[in-house]
Amino acid sequence: TVSVLYWRHQMPDSASCKPVSSSLVPALVSGLVQAIAFNPYDRALYLRVHNRTHFLCLSNWRNPFQGFGNSAAYRTIASAMYLFWQDEATKFIDVAFVDAADAHRRIFVGFVAGTMNGVLLNPMQLVKFRMWSIGDHATFGSSFRELVREGGPRVFVRGMGISISRDVCFGVVYESLRRHPPGEPLPTRLARDCAAGMAASVFSSPFNFARNLIYGAPPSGCPLSTSTLCTYLVKETLSLSSTHARLVHLNSRLNVGWGTLRVGVGMASGQLLFKVVQDACFPVSSRT
Repeated sequence: TVSVLYWRHQMPDSASCKPVSSSLVPALVSGLVQAIAFNPYDRALYLRVHNRTHFLCLSNWRNPFQGFGNSAAYRTIASAMYLFWQDEATKFIDVAFVDAADAHRRIFVGFVAGTMNGVLLNPMQLVKFRMWSIGDHATFGSSFRELVREGGPRVFVRGMGISISRDVCFGVVYESLRRHPPGEPLPTRLARDCAAGMAASVFSSPFNFARNLIYGAPPSGCPLSTSTLCTYLVKETLSLSSTHARLVHLNSRLNVGWGTLRVGVGMASGQLLFKVVQDACFPVSSRT
């Protein structure tokens, strides 16, 4: 990650050094479009948990853009962040490790993108969690100020380690599974990216579960460790009498299902839009 951050300072005039804008602009455009297009879906996911209703319940889909203004910037940045670091890490490894094996390249890209996501988005994720736990009347700014008042600036380091673990797990699994042979048809490419995103979401869901509990602890308190929380989940699940009850319980805790589908479709559509914008605004000749 440090190597990628300093790479451009070391090779500013390299013929292989593509401008940062060729990653940043497509990522932001893709992030903004996703933030708008998926807001009704994301709101329904939130209301399903908040109101303890079925995802397809009609009440979850009323006023689909209510509160969008409070989180528009966050949603755009969150959707764009992974795509940006994915592309930057790919550029770096294409120059620095030309002979690296494909599997190692994918692991490296997923590790870098996941690490940067976990570090840079953790404070925003914490504020978003607080805002959603309060309700529709809360704003991003008011939730931020409340956290600072209760826990001081250090509160934004809370959950950093588990956020990095979650996003690194997601990135490595996602990049390892999205292998695209030359000439692959677009529908197949989209399906492969969607499946890779869904699988990565499932593998990283235990980390997400632990992070949400850590975020939910009082800002002035000391949250339980990730291992303690995961051990509790395992014991809680095994205490149930039937396999069906255990699966239902795990699904409710890990949010596997509609949330997993959202991640898969979001990653596939985000990758496609990123590539379309990058190819249109930054042709290969202008990126070299």
